Amino acid sequence: MGVITNNPTFDWHLTTLRNYGFLSGEPFKNKKWGELEITPLAAGSGFLGLPGDFTSPSRFVRAVVARTSRPTKGGLDTVQELFRILDNFNE
Repeated sequence: MGVITNNPTFDWHLTTLRNYGFLSGEPFKNKKWGELEITPLAAGSGFLGLPGDFTSPSRFVRAVVARTSRPTKGGLDTVQELFRILDNFNE
């Protein structure tokens, strides 16, 4: 996974990740509810529901999503991705 945070315990974070299994880098698919067709609002709609606060559990989820959403080729590409991920957590 390549992600860790300070609190609560790591096993707690792993269990809690199950609440976010629906997140995806792909936009959600169009749905029809009766006569109404539901379509994505914009790019990134597959991440709707990603927590945005600065608590440790939310930072952990965002870091896991950032870490696993964009594979790297290794070398400089991986180092640049690391800094891109870290930039998500500047306050």
